[in-house]
Amino acid sequence: MISSISKTTPILLDSNVIIAYFRTNESLHEIATKFIEGRENFLVSDYVISEVMTVLQLRESREIMKKAVEVLTQNKHVSILRLTWEELAQTVNFMQESSKEISFIDCSLLILARSRGLIVGTFDQDMIATGEDIDVVDLANN
Repeated sequence: MISSISKTTPILLDSNVIIAYFRTNESLHEIATKFIEGRENFLVSDYVISEVMTVLQLRESREIMKKAVEVLTQNKHVSILRLTWEELAQTVNFMQESSKEISFIDCSLLILARSRGLIVGTFDQDMIATGEDIDVVDLANN
């Protein structure tokens, strides 16, 4: 885990950060807003977009979900990543062999970070603990 990052370092965002940004009643909304609005660029995976869309549609509204999709897909400061076949196989293997219960999407973010030399930004303490050999920043305590 790393403790700080520069403003220009591209960060691979976990869905919980993006969801907190769009959900104003979320306990970590202010932290997510300060972090996202203070950055120059982000990376998101297509799986994260899928999770963000689902959660926002179910817990907020279809309008907020659509706004999030627009921001993520039409913003020049956001780059969308897709797993390669090899990364997908590594994700499946990682999830099956992990001693901790962690979602497929979280496993995929850890694999993307490991294979591409990226930093993951998250609020998820389980992901942070699972990815101890991967560069993960705890945005709630950064």
